[in-house]
Amino acid sequence: MAGRVRTFGKVPVWLVTLTALCAMVLAGCATVAAPQGAPPASHPAKKLTPIHVDLNWVSNVEFSGIWWSMKKGWFKSAGIKLNGLCSSKAGPNAACVRPYDFSNTPESENDLCVRAGKALCIGVDDSSAVPLARQAGENNVAIWSGSQKTPFGFMTCFVPKKPKVNKKCKSNTHKNITSPKQWRGLKIGYQQDELYVPEIMLGSVGLNLSDVKPVKVTFDTSDLTTGATDAHLVFINNEPITLKLQGVKTNVIPAYKYGMKAFYADAMFVRQSQISKYKGVLKKFVSAVDRGWKYAMHHPKSTANLVVHKYFPTSEGGGPGALKQQQIEINQFAKTLSRDSKGRINGRMTLGRWKTIIHDLKTYPGSIGGGPLLTANIKAKSCFTDQFAPPGAK
Repeated sequence: MAGRVRTFGKVPVWLVTLTALCAMVLAGCATVAAPQGAPPASHPAKKLTPIHVDLNWVSNVEFSGIWWSMKKGWFKSAGIKLNGLCSSKAGPNAACVRPYDFSNTPESENDLCVRAGKALCIGVDDSSAVPLARQAGENNVAIWSGSQKTPFGFMTCFVPKKPKVNKKCKSNTHKNITSPKQWRGLKIGYQQDELYVPEIMLGSVGLNLSDVKPVKVTFDTSDLTTGATDAHLVFINNEPITLKLQGVKTNVIPAYKYGMKAFYADAMFVRQSQISKYKGVLKKFVSAVDRGWKYAMHHPKSTANLVVHKYFPTSEGGGPGALKQQQIEINQFAKTLSRDSKGRINGRMTLGRWKTIIHDLKTYPGSIGGGPLLTANIKAKSCFTDQFAPPGAK
């Protein structure tokens, strides 16, 4: 009995197959002619622009925008080469992020990077560093501000009502010092080159350095807890949190409430000469960092986990043991991020605030018995640009 023939529509399958084979032969089908193991067609790799970043602090959640942009691949998608944290052998021009090492400032590292001339060099520091660098001949320009409020402030020992003794933080006054108004005659600890901070705060309440006993200190808060100082200059979103987790109660006096409302923090800066050369890349870099910060604000726990496990080494005080501290710190940063009048994160700055920053640096001393840190006639409009700041977003 004759078998049933399979058809493609109403045409026998064998006829369709034969027709297709003939067409392939006549057309010189590449599938038949190609040698075995031939590589697939390739496209030229996208050339990435190397960027070197110098930070003003250890690699913690303070720089979450950078960490998320590296983790998510947003830098690479934008054509930017940024490999991660710098190794100990990395040169000043390597495409990596160099944490602060407590010896070289971001401005000096940035200067070395610019002179090496192989990468786009970006620094991060307090807003005061920009006019001071311009005074030194390094024409730095702030291009985006991480924090609307300066994290500078002072920490004093908390004194309970009964008994008036804090066993973990020795108070010489046996009083809760919560304002610069109470500093008269007290030992005020400040770090090198930051004497202007207590001076501005004192000036805001009608006092000056002659009314207190300035004491140069390091970042070690034991000067406060042992009673060597009565007030200690800190970042209010860092050291007070660390001591609190150690069971040490303190009072915090924010600098932005006492004369330093104009100061920005974590301002990213570049050399003026690099702005025109890398204008397109800078816009993409700022946009990626801005995007990273917005992501961090919506994912604070994930941000703390990312930082302590990938970017914040134990040698710098990080590692899993710092997870809780970093979770609290990222929430503190959420309160200080640069925002517009509608509360949207945007990293922008204003001419009026830069004028105030310059005025304060030219008014208050930078060293005991010396003149102010800033003496040159620096124009406020030369210190910053908002041309790279992306539109604000919640």
